[in-house]
Amino acid sequence: MNAVLTFQPEPAILTQLVRLASQQKQSVEEIIGHAVRQYLEKSLPAPLHARNNSVARVEEILAIAEEFAKLPILDNRTPDEILGYEKSPIGLWR
Repeated sequence: MNAVLTFQPEPAILTQLVRLASQQKQSVEEIIGHAVRQYLEKSLPAPLHARNNSVARVEEILAIAEEFAKLPILDNRTPDEILGYEKSPIGLWR
């Protein structure tokens, strides 16, 4: 999506933007774009795959695990029985 935005900052702000852009060796548009991206990252909730916050990720994973724990058990066999493992007389798996 391409959009054209008109931005007319106060002269003092524009002077600061031009100075910063010159120092950073970037265009004024790049400086403004970077500032907008930073603002949006801090202001909007990110989807799970985009989150860098490990605490939030762990909380979401735990919430999913709790939902799975609430599901009914449809097969009463043990995991080993489901996989077909049988214990040998000396305690090893066949």
